[in-house]
Amino acid sequence: MKYKLKRLKRKFRYNKKRSTFFLFLFLLVCSVGLGYAALSTTLSIDGSAQFKDARWNVYFDNLNVTSGSVTATTAASITNTTTVSFAARLENPGDFYEFTVDVVNGGNMNAMIDSFNILPELTTAQQNYLSYKVTYRNGVELAKYQKLDAGDTETLKIRFEYLKNNDVSLYPTEDDSLTIVFDVTYVQTDSNAVEVDHSINGIIYSINTYDYYATEPKWNSVWINQPYPETIPYFETPAGVLSAFASAAGKDKLFYLKHNVVNGIVTDSYVEFIVPEAIAQENVGMVAGTYTLRAAVTYDKETSTWLVDEDYINPYFESNREILKTAFGYQIDPSRCNEHGGTGRGWSFHCGVFGLYADADASGYVNANDADGAGCSVYLGGYSNCYWE
Repeated sequence: MKYKLKRLKRKFRYNKKRSTFFLFLFLLVCSVGLGYAALSTTLSIDGSAQFKDARWNVYFDNLNVTSGSVTATTAASITNTTTVSFAARLENPGDFYEFTVDVVNGGNMNAMIDSFNILPELTTAQQNYLSYKVTYRNGVELAKYQKLDAGDTETLKIRFEYLKNNDVSLYPTEDDSLTIVFDVTYVQTDSNAVEVDHSINGIIYSINTYDYYATEPKWNSVWINQPYPETIPYFETPAGVLSAFASAAGKDKLFYLKHNVVNGIVTDSYVEFIVPEAIAQENVGMVAGTYTLRAAVTYDKETSTWLVDEDYINPYFESNREILKTAFGYQIDPSRCNEHGGTGRGWSFHCGVFGLYADADASGYVNANDADGAGCSVYLGGYSNCYWE
């Protein structure tokens, strides 16, 4: 079922008596049809403004739909620089539609958020199966007085999701409709203006390559317990990082780096690898899917000093070992895996079939690679990078 949405517009005129006050209003409006297993969503961000001084120029630019979003019935697009609209249908739990769009201050007057609203609030029942968010790209919430200086750009992320829930009784049993309105108003800055927190938060992905000569960051690596480097591109979805890896390496790859970042600091790093259906079918017992190996920091590379004793086994090793066993079908064919050591930090477990290899050490090292000379690793010193020929 599709619900039509009437376009909303607001206009603000320049007021000569308040020459320092400027407004720019964005509206994000969606109509959501809710059903037991289907959602119909229309979202638009509409705005228009009239100003005497053309140097005030706040507008939308650079819209990108997130990889993995459902195919929209009407793709998200910008019209007249101040309107974004789309229509999409979310039919199954887990479906989502998400995009990012830049808010650009192309004028020469600094702006800040004066107010913002998102209505209605979801009921307790709706929160079990529906989620919608408007944040900055890094997940930081919008707040009053946040700045958008002349010449600067901030990226908003808009996401609607039909949540997965194991208890089907929590889904709606009858069709329903919900209209969601988001608006944010920008005005000229005053003494209340504050900076937007650009710290990265949450799970991100990278394929940064090792560079012995790089110093900032060292070796062009991501380091656990250090800030995520501004110079290393990151991706918000596995699909996004895999696409970038395929483009850079000239061929699809089955692994990448994953990082958990809290207020800009990398707290954990992982290697994720994929067992595609084709490899699983060729190797009886392997299970198609995505697998995550978690690293630990146990060695100081700078001083060549162990941070743990010889009997140490990192707390993630047993889990990593079981993950490798499952992914490579160890129970069906143990010959695909090899184990070395068996005591302390020298213990390692690695598995492989043609085209995909992965291993984990009790010391904290994790890796995945292929037969083409490409791979991704998190080393026991806490730094991570990828490589390919």
